[in-house]
Amino acid sequence: GVEFEVADAWDSHALVTLARDHPWDAIFIDVGGLSGGDGVLEAVALIRQLAASNPKCRSMVIKSLCMSDLSRTLFASNELLHPLQRRVDKVGFHD
Repeated sequence: GVEFEVADAWDSHALVTLARDHPWDAIFIDVGGLSGGDGVLEAVALIRQLAASNPKCRSMVIKSLCMSDLSRTLFASNELLHPLQRRVDKVGFHD
């Protein structure tokens, strides 16, 4: 069977107790209302707290508008490296 627990994301004591008593394989977080200037920092702090309190967790999914907005501004490092590599190849520098 599947165990399912619901907790207030900001009740640290309850989260740590749940993690100790019922280690999770996956955590699903719905962080509504974090859209202010500190929303991203608060969401990241929550993720770090949950990861630290449950090191055996294999997957964490977060639903958050501020994190979604942040993700649209980020890109993978290989997207940075390919244009640089093309410039290096044009100039003729090689390892």
